[in-house]
Amino acid sequence: MSLFGNLTQHESIFQASEIVEELKLVVPDRKPFLCTSPSISWGSAVGFHPGMMELIYGPKSCISSESFLRYEVWSKDGKIRRNHKGGTIKRLYERFHNISSNDRKHGEHLQNNDSSFFVKSVNDDGGIFRNEVLDVVKCGVKKCFIVKTSDGRSLISTLDHKFLTFDGYLPLSEINVGDSLFIQNGEHLGRVKYPTRPTVCVKYHPVYPQKIVKDVKYGYENLYYRGQKHRAIYEAHMNKMSYDEYIEALNTWTKSEINELSFIPSDIHVHHIDEDYRNNSISNLTLIDPSEHGKIHMNDRRSKLREYVSPSMIESIVEVGDIETYDLKCSYPYNNYIANDIVVHNCGKTMLTLDRIKSALAEDPESIAVFVDAEMTMEYDSTIKWMAANGVDVKRVLIVREVCIKKIFEEVLLKDINLAIKNDGVKVAIVVMDSIQAMSVLNIPSTEKQIKKAGTEKGSVTKQDYGARANYLSRIFPFYRKFSRDNRIYTSFIGQARVKGQDMFGNVIWDTNGGEALFHEVQYRMLVERAGESDKNVIYDPLLLDANGNPKKIGHKIKFKFEKNKAGEGQDRTGTCDIAYMQGIINTESEMVEICAKLGIVNQTGAWYNYDGKKYNGSKPFADYLRENPKVYAELFGKVMGIAS
Repeated sequence: MSLFGNLTQHESIFQASEIVEELKLVVPDRKPFLCTSPSISWGSAVGFHPGMMELIYGPKSCISSESFLRYEVWSKDGKIRRNHKGGTIKRLYERFHNISSNDRKHGEHLQNNDSSFFVKSVNDDGGIFRNEVLDVVKCGVKKCFIVKTSDGRSLISTLDHKFLTFDGYLPLSEINVGDSLFIQNGEHLGRVKYPTRPTVCVKYHPVYPQKIVKDVKYGYENLYYRGQKHRAIYEAHMNKMSYDEYIEALNTWTKSEINELSFIPSDIHVHHIDEDYRNNSISNLTLIDPSEHGKIHMNDRRSKLREYVSPSMIESIVEVGDIETYDLKCSYPYNNYIANDIVVHNCGKTMLTLDRIKSALAEDPESIAVFVDAEMTMEYDSTIKWMAANGVDVKRVLIVREVCIKKIFEEVLLKDINLAIKNDGVKVAIVVMDSIQAMSVLNIPSTEKQIKKAGTEKGSVTKQDYGARANYLSRIFPFYRKFSRDNRIYTSFIGQARVKGQDMFGNVIWDTNGGEALFHEVQYRMLVERAGESDKNVIYDPLLLDANGNPKKIGHKIKFKFEKNKAGEGQDRTGTCDIAYMQGIINTESEMVEICAKLGIVNQTGAWYNYDGKKYNGSKPFADYLRENPKVYAELFGKVMGIAS
C-alpha cells in the first residue's frame, strides 16, 4: 500500500511518495526532536515534543508607505466603481481598514462596508489583470533600500521583499545592480493573427461544441460537431483506432455506441511537443493541464496580450534609512502586485519549519510530514525542489495546496488524515501550516452581529471580516488539539507579524492573525526577525560572484525569541542563527562555539578557546575542528541540552 494510504485521491493533495512497505497501526511513541540550530534547541529547553503546537511568526517583507498602487474600489455587486485613480499603500491601508487619518484632505472617503479593493497583478503569461486585495498590513518602521531601474522606475522596500526577475521572485538581498526586474511599461501591442489550426467536423461528438448551419434559400439546417484535428488524432489513439476509422465511427455509429468510446475532457489540452502545430504524429502529442500549457507558450502568447510586463535593468540599490512600511495580501494564485510600476510579491517564511520537518522525520523513520501550502507562492515542482535543497526527504512529505481554512482543518486534517491514520496505518510526525494569514475565511459561519455589520447573507463572511479567522480557530482548536495529541503529531504554524503598538518603553508590540486563540493554544511561540542589515549579519559565498565581481549574498543572520514555552524553562530565551536562502540553517559549528562560550561549556580568554585540554586561537579554527570531528560536536550539543533543561 502507499505510504500515504488513500490520501493521494484527495483533490487538494499531491502525491510525493513511492510505494513502500505496509505500516502497522500503532500510536507512535515518539521522542522530542531537536532543531539543527543549537541555539534554537537550547531556547526550546527540552526540544520539541510530539503532540504539541508552535507558532513561528515574524515581520513581513514590505514596501515604503509612499509607494503608489493603481488600486480600484468597487461595490460588492461590481456595479459601482468608487475609485480608479489609486494612491499610496498607506492611503489604501486607511481606506481598507476604515481608519481616518489626521491629515485627510477634503473629498477623500473611507471604505464603505460593501466595498471590494483591487490592484494590478501579473498572471503566468506576463499579462496584467485586476486582482482582489485580501488584506493590507502595517509592518512598522524598518531599514529600507531604494531600487532604481534604467527607465526611471524606483521603489523603496526592505531587503527581504521579493521582486519578479528572470529567475522568478527573488528577495532584494539576492538581486544586484545589472540584474533585470519586470515592470509595467504601459505598452499596448494589440493582437497578432495566428495560423488557423486544422479542424474536423463530425455527425456526433459528446465533447465537441455544436454547430448549426442554416440555409435560408432552401429552408434547411444542418447540425454537426466541430473540433481540432490534433485532438481527434489523439482520441483515435486512445480508442486504438486509426484516424480514418475514428472519424468514420463518429459519422456512422449511434450516439449510444459513440458514448462508449474514450474522449479527452474539455478542460485538458493537447500539446505539440516540438511546438509545430502541423506535426500531428502521435509521438508529438501529449495531454497537458491548461495552466502548464499556457506557461510553455508564454513568450508566444505575450504578443497577444493587451498590456504586459517587460524587463528593465537595475541601475542602483541604495540604503535610505528607517522608513514606515506596509504590505498587502492578494488573491490566490497570483500573490503579487505592481507598486510604482514594478512587480513585487507578498510572501511568507518557511525555512525554520522545513528544518522542523527534517528533524521530525529523522526521529521517526517510518513517518511522513504534511505541509499545508496555503501561501502557494511557488509551483508544486518548485516547492519540491526547494524542500530537497533544504535537506528534506520529499518522498515522505505530503503537500496540501488549499487556501480555505475550513477545508484544511475539517476535510483534510480531521477527516482524510485522521482516516488514513486509523484505517491505513499512516504515521504522521509533523504538520506545517504556511501560513495562517494566507488561509481564506470565506464560507465560514459567522455570528449574527458580524453578519449584520458586513451586510452579508447568513452563513458567509466577507474578506474584510477579520474576526472570522480567529473566531473559527477558537472553535476548531479543541478538536484539533485532541487529534494531534492522540496521534503524537507536532504542529507548526507560520504567522506574519504586524505592529500592534508600543509599550511604555517604546518597544514594538507585535501581533499576528489568528487572534488570542492561536496565541493561547500553542505551547511554543517564537518571534523571528532579521538580526540587522549590516554586512556582519549578511552571509556571503566567496566562491560565487555577482555581476560586479563581488562575493554573492546567499543568506543572512536571524534573531529569535521564545516568547512562550510551556514544555520547559526556555521562555524569553533569545539567540541567533544563520540561514541560507536555498540551504536552510548553516554554520552550526560557529553557532555551537558561540553558545558553548556563553554557557561556560568552553572556556574563552580573549580570542582563545579552551576545551578538553586543547586551545584554539579564534572561533573559526575551533568551528573547523568541530566540522571535522562530528563526535565532539555531538558531545557539545548534548552538554548544551543538559544545561538547557
